[in-house]
Amino acid sequence: MALTKAPAKIVDKGGNILINVVLSSGAMPTISSSNTHDLGAMTQSAVAQTSSKSVIKSEDGEAQVTSFEYEGGTTATLMQTDKELIDYLGDTVKNAQVLEIKYTGVNNGKDQWVFQVGQVTPQFNISRPNGASSNVYEFTTQNLASDFTISAANLLAIAATLTISTASFFPTTTVTISASKSFEVVEVA
Repeated sequence: MALTKAPAKIVDKGGNILINVVLSSGAMPTISSSNTHDLGAMTQSAVAQTSSKSVIKSEDGEAQVTSFEYEGGTTATLMQTDKELIDYLGDTVKNAQVLEIKYTGVNNGKDQWVFQVGQVTPQFNISRPNGASSNVYEFTTQNLASDFTISAANLLAIAATLTISTASFFPTTTVTISASKSFEVVEVA
């Protein structure tokens, strides 16, 4: 993959879609409206991987070993504060493993989606006024012991459950999140 300057790859606006699928014992469940959720409109969101570096130096001050620890996740400010969303964020996600699918928008003419497995922080915030910018969502990516695969059939079932268009928008071919990365970016042309 060659990295080059490409103005069409500079994107300021997001995709405004955040999907959670509550997993069953670490595996994909039968997709239904009880375990597959579109968390609604967001005022802002961020998907990121950060790293912390440790440098071990010998007594003469020379770096001998460098190691990194990685942490990935998503943050968003959800606009809705309805009972169903509050119940989901405050209770359903407790101790649950979740597949997160985040639409980040159109990048270079392609719809870009990020897939991760992890946990949602069980929290919600109902504020008045400015309630549409108070409900914080926080997702932490888990390191995977093995690759995690979402079949084409599961993706089609997610799209059907949430009435998402699969015509050149939502991924419809098998997606595998590799254990070495713990995330997968998919672009649909």
